[in-house]
Amino acid sequence: MPLALMLGCSCAWAQAPATPIERIKLTDNELTCAQIHAEVGQMDKLVADARAAEDKDKTTGTTAGAASTVADVAGKLGLFGRIGGLGGALFGQAAAQAGAGAVQKSAQDSAQQMAERAKQAGSRKEHLTALFLAKECKASDLSAAGKSPSGATVQKVAAASEPPPAPAVPADPASVAQWLETASAAARGASLPSASLVSAGGANLKTLVGRTNKVVIAGYRVAFVGRTGVAASGTGSRSTSYGVFGSKTITITAGKTRKIDVALRNVNANTMQALTDRLYADFVEQLKSSGLEVLPREVLARSPHFAQVDTFKPKEGGPYTVKHFSDPREYTVMTPTGLPMVFLAGEQFGDRGLIDLGQMKGLMFSAMDAGAAALMVQVVVDFAETSSSGHSRWINMAEVDARPAISLAPERSTYITALHSSNTIMGEWGRMAVEKSVTLPGDFATVKVVDDPNAISALSESLFRAGVVLGGQGGNVIYEELRLFEADPARYSALALQAGMTANRALIQAVR
Repeated sequence: MPLALMLGCSCAWAQAPATPIERIKLTDNELTCAQIHAEVGQMDKLVADARAAEDKDKTTGTTAGAASTVADVAGKLGLFGRIGGLGGALFGQAAAQAGAGAVQKSAQDSAQQMAERAKQAGSRKEHLTALFLAKECKASDLSAAGKSPSGATVQKVAAASEPPPAPAVPADPASVAQWLETASAAARGASLPSASLVSAGGANLKTLVGRTNKVVIAGYRVAFVGRTGVAASGTGSRSTSYGVFGSKTITITAGKTRKIDVALRNVNANTMQALTDRLYADFVEQLKSSGLEVLPREVLARSPHFAQVDTFKPKEGGPYTVKHFSDPREYTVMTPTGLPMVFLAGEQFGDRGLIDLGQMKGLMFSAMDAGAAALMVQVVVDFAETSSSGHSRWINMAEVDARPAISLAPERSTYITALHSSNTIMGEWGRMAVEKSVTLPGDFATVKVVDDPNAISALSESLFRAGVVLGGQGGNVIYEELRLFEADPARYSALALQAGMTANRALIQAVR
């Protein structure tokens, strides 16, 4: 039985592609009330059918991945027949794996097509509904003729039902600041999630700050994740026996790796700067609301100890970006307008080594002269939620995924540090961090999948494995995919502000 039939595939290659659904037709103005009402019902059914097919194709894709593993096992056991000993086993195994891979790829493509079809049907329904109202039709009396709207009215109906395009990102800082007013209002009116905190070293922050109830913000920075990725692998050993002029067993180790690289688009440096400025203003406001006296940063510069404090100067040519080898994320690190960027010893985005304590001493003793505790804050805003099956002992069980999701992540990278001293001999410090990733509900981006031209297809993978067995050597097949998350800047900004405000409130609880 063909593998597609075994899996019950509804994939694009197994059926003719559906005709696109036009949102507006030339004959729309000739439709009666009853015809419009009937077609609205058809669109509802098309949306339901398309979503059901999309779910089925997603399940088929998962099943096909498992079927590829079953085919691998069947090849080892000789379940594909006795066609020339080793050759028959390899041919059957490669063919079955190729078929499973083709089903999996086609199921993924078909799921995307069904999602687009549901979107088209929904858009058509919106237009028909607007036309139904413009003709003054009544659902209780569909036999009524209804009005015949003029051409101008029909044009207005068509324009009103047209999905609005994503707003363009303003180019200059002044326009961005004004444009963010709506996003800021939405964030303030939203119900913010809670974030659990954990000690990240040093003394108790409430004790340090409580000695004076005065604070000065020595540094506040927001790191925006703009690129990330995830990988999974499966590696296993396979033994194949064949007998042509005797009996021989070959044992090889082979594997598969799947990778997804994800990039955020349509969020520029001006937007990130404006978001940072607003989050900083919110942090100051929340500190004051908590009963603390917030001194201006200039009081630190009045101390002779402030000469030990060096501000970080990123290289010219754009915003400061950081990418560590052990972290798939790429960060753009921003500081509020007019506030210098300062790092303490060993901070992940900074320029200070683990034992470079001069910066810490300079801030401690400068804050002592001001009669306050110095605060350093870092907030990290991520844009994607990734998942991975990790490393599996099954060759074909490497699974990865990524979806748009604003969060405070990764764990313990959002934190507050308090510095205090009562003498110039010894100072105290403490740090509290957001313990776990906090994800905010809300969609903000469309996903575009870009296939890597260097990725190996399912068929070439199967042939590659056959060659590995013949050569008696192990190998690894790598599938790579690039996904672009095209953000709606307004929705992204509203969610990023909510994430930052969530961090602000949690971190202030650490010092009060």
